[in-house]
Amino acid sequence: MDSCFAPAELTERRILENQIESISSNPIMNTLMKATGSMLVVLNETRQIVGLNEAFLKSLGLGDAAKIMVIFVAAFVPSVINSYTGVRQIERPIFEASAMLKVTGWRYWREVLIPGALPSIFTGLRLSLQASWTTLVAAELVGAVTGLGQILNQAAQDIFPAMILVGMASVALCGWLMTMALGWIERRVMPWKALA
Repeated sequence: MDSCFAPAELTERRILENQIESISSNPIMNTLMKATGSMLVVLNETRQIVGLNEAFLKSLGLGDAAKIMVIFVAAFVPSVINSYTGVRQIERPIFEASAMLKVTGWRYWREVLIPGALPSIFTGLRLSLQASWTTLVAAELVGAVTGLGQILNQAAQDIFPAMILVGMASVALCGWLMTMALGWIERRVMPWKALA
């Protein structure tokens, strides 16, 4: 594989690999890189959703319908993808055992598919919750008459840092409370996970 590179390119490549390896071996830098990477993903998703927001604003108007639709689209995709992945990751012997025991219909969903996919389903719900809050603020910044995004937008235009801080603290507190509530539900629904 290295033979396709010229000697100068090869040494530059090895230097770069060594630098990346030294950065990723440092736990503080590794955490910082992961946090920066996830922020970039969120910013990219937000940029795409804002484009959808403008399309929904033109078709649905300035009311809540456009905001609800944008938030639904942002939250729907992570939930569906993670639920599908969770079902696909159920081990084959579980499917074989359920077939041998002739588990069918609603019982098959209740005792095989849903419990097997629950960890991924809750991961999708957490991602959807994060996407919903990010999208809510972005949607309200673009076209809203009232709401947290409008308050933040007005405070930014008036150069009122205290109001911006209160708005962001409100978003953070609501997001944290909803994450804690989702964690509580997850512990109730999956008691076996707390034991592991």
